[in-house]
This record gives sequence, C-alpha cells and structure tokens, in this order.
Amino acid sequence: MSTAIRLNWLGNTFNSVANAFNSVANAFNSVANVFNWVANVFNWVDSTAHSGTISPYNCLRNE
Repeated sequence: MSTAIRLNWLGNTFNSVANAFNSVANAFNSVANVFNWVANVFNWVDSTAHSGTISPYNCLRNE
C-alpha cells in the first residue's frame, strides 16, 4: 500500500508543479492579450485615419 501512496504523492506533486506553470502561462497570456488589444486600437485608429473620418489625425499624418 505504501507504494501506491508514494505514487499518489508523486502524482500530486507533479500536478502542483504543472498548476504553477499554468498560472505563469496564464499571466503571460493576459499580458499578451493586453498588448494585442492595444495594437488593435492603434490599427483601428490608423485605418480610420486613412479613411478620412478623423480629420485632425489625418492632417497630422500628412497623407
């Protein structure tokens, strides 16, 4: 029975380590999502400026 208990403990330990790595990965994904959101805003502003609907921004770009 002690072998089963040891294997169970080993499995729990590996799961804990995997959960820690997943938490770190989730944090990186959250940061990446923020950067992507900001990039999307910049792209939207840029494309809107090119369409001429934001005239002050369009004037600043000299295009």
